[in-house]
Amino acid sequence: DAVARKVLISLTPITVPRSAPEAAISELRQRVMGLIALSRDNRLSPATGVSGRPPTFEAYQAFDRGLTRSREQDYAQALPEFLHAFQLDSEFVTALLSAATASWNLGRSMEVDSLLKQVRRRSSALSDYQLIRLEAIEARIAGDGQAELAALRKAAASAPHSQSVYNLADAALNTDRPEEALEALKSVDPDRGEMRGWAPYWNNLTHA
Repeated sequence: DAVARKVLISLTPITVPRSAPEAAISELRQRVMGLIALSRDNRLSPATGVSGRPPTFEAYQAFDRGLTRSREQDYAQALPEFLHAFQLDSEFVTALLSAATASWNLGRSMEVDSLLKQVRRRSSALSDYQLIRLEAIEARIAGDGQAELAALRKAAASAPHSQSVYNLADAALNTDRPEEALEALKSVDPDRGEMRGWAPYWNNLTHA
């Protein structure tokens, strides 16, 4: 960020055979394009974005299609896009975490468990925020509403304008805390960022 004089992210070294330097240039281009695409995606806040090596641009494109489908609550179409993004770039663990969320929304508990185990094995690639998100999903699967609520409180505090605030409200409603749910929902703008176009916001606001 030239204005703030802040390094947003630095690329890790790319290693290729000495005889094929063009392969390094190609991958570097993909990573830089992926980084720029992520940084310009207003559905992802700085806290909820990707840590470590950015995905390739091709992987981001698949992830982008998955996010669009998720916004529409079309999880059956979002899931293969998230999985494809991870297939294109096996270091893009965020896509795998999103795939687990889509599977959960489809009611595929066995698949969710398998995906989360894969995420856990690669947890070093996740940011602190994403680790909290993982913790919340695992708590929900385990049926531990209190642990889920505690994790989502931390997630919402670290990313106050993210969908985690909505998730906190949802967990609060599930544990009979409508006032906390209402406070959380009123703290975010439903027409901006990750919440834009998210129709369930209004359902939970009404319930709260």
